[in-house]
Amino acid sequence: MNNYRLTIQYDGSRYNGWQRLNDTDNTIEQILTDAIIKSTGEKTKLIGSGRTDAGVHALAQTANFRCRQRLDEMHFTEELNSMLPEDIRVNLTERVPPDFHSRHSATGKYYVYRIETSEPANPFRRRYSWKPDGIPDVKLMCEAAKRMIGEHDFKAFCTDAKLMPYTVKTVYGINIHKDYSCLWNREEPGIIELEFHGSGFLYNMVRIMAGTIVDAGLGRFSPADIDAMLNGGTRSMSGQLAPAKGLFLKKAEYSY
Repeated sequence: MNNYRLTIQYDGSRYNGWQRLNDTDNTIEQILTDAIIKSTGEKTKLIGSGRTDAGVHALAQTANFRCRQRLDEMHFTEELNSMLPEDIRVNLTERVPPDFHSRHSATGKYYVYRIETSEPANPFRRRYSWKPDGIPDVKLMCEAAKRMIGEHDFKAFCTDAKLMPYTVKTVYGINIHKDYSCLWNREEPGIIELEFHGSGFLYNMVRIMAGTIVDAGLGRFSPADIDAMLNGGTRSMSGQLAPAKGLFLKKAEYSY
């Protein structure tokens, strides 16, 4: 059985998230799986590195599937893209070792959250960034973000923490870029990007962290408040859930 890894880019604006659902076919996973089955003629299961929510985008989502036949990777990529909608693209197909698993083999993930600060807001960025009710102070945002780096219990930054068996995660770093896009590697006036790097993230964790950092930048939380959230805090203590449209899965990390 051959194992293939896909690197996928998508605009999540009009989809119900990554994960397949029982009540709709309008998910990234379902659309990709249907295209793979049509191309290979084999039933298969697509495994993603993570489940992006409805409206969340991906610069480089990773997924893998298995099939009996040996594929021509370049031809297969072209064929898949000919069947997919324009807002979903497979950028690369690679044959990988049999034990590779997109989720379990990942050693870390990068997410980027985009915040619009232009006045008036740039209408061409409205689907890919969040305009909060004020312009946050970047210095205060940095102070809040520093408190979140390291191994902590992030249950205050998770929706439905009671459903999570383990809420301790490690955040390796949070970089804040002002007037520069780390997604596109270019200057971008009027944008603040929050770049999160961690071992893994809980449900809605990045969006709640982003909302809390913005709230801190608006003077609503002090560094001591962030410490309290990370020291046995609850969801009611942390900041707002930032809208899905500003969030991008930048990439997942692997050792091979």
